[in-house]
Amino acid sequence: MKVGNVHINIKPCGRALGLCRILYRNKICKVYQLSAGFRAAFSMPHAKSLRAIGQSLESLGIVAFVMEKNGRSYIVRSDQLPEIEKAKIKVTAEQVLETSSPSSMRVHSLQDDGSILYDPNYISWLDAQGRRKRRKRLSAQTTGTSRVSQLLRTLGKHLDQVEPREFNISWTKDAVCLDYQSADGQQVREVFTVAKVLELTVRSRLRRAPRR
Repeated sequence: MKVGNVHINIKPCGRALGLCRILYRNKICKVYQLSAGFRAAFSMPHAKSLRAIGQSLESLGIVAFVMEKNGRSYIVRSDQLPEIEKAKIKVTAEQVLETSSPSSMRVHSLQDDGSILYDPNYISWLDAQGRRKRRKRLSAQTTGTSRVSQLLRTLGKHLDQVEPREFNISWTKDAVCLDYQSADGQQVREVFTVAKVLELTVRSRLRRAPRR
């Protein structure tokens, strides 16, 4: 380095240089993980996305809700959602920003209007958590076909087939109302009983079951 007319040679400390390299690599790794998670969620079929969201709703004890597809994200509204201020009291700002616990991720997704925003990164995180839990189970049968996450997965398969531009789901304990815009621009409404969705879920599971 040159200061005025004097040249000064500065040799970086080996330990400091090593620390800088570690920090740089960690930064690159975090950016890569974030972008990889975003790409995975962006290309994720509706079946996987809705199952991941369903797992989140199960943890909140929500059985009735309205879901709206908004661009790459999903917005869920329900009278059963936790109050924002009470939820934020349980998790400090540092935990929300620095950790990836279920409670911190959930609080981070809560919106001021009382809804929950499931963006691509959050969905990718939920999907990864779900895969870890499923690996711990002895068999897929222990998951339960009547769970909201499994029923939403079945509905997501249907959406993957019709390929809608946007859609809304109104879910109650007895019926499911699906409104969407088809690829040719037509508005479509389909109504299913929860019992019918359960029947389709069981059929799908039987088709996936290995033959003995």
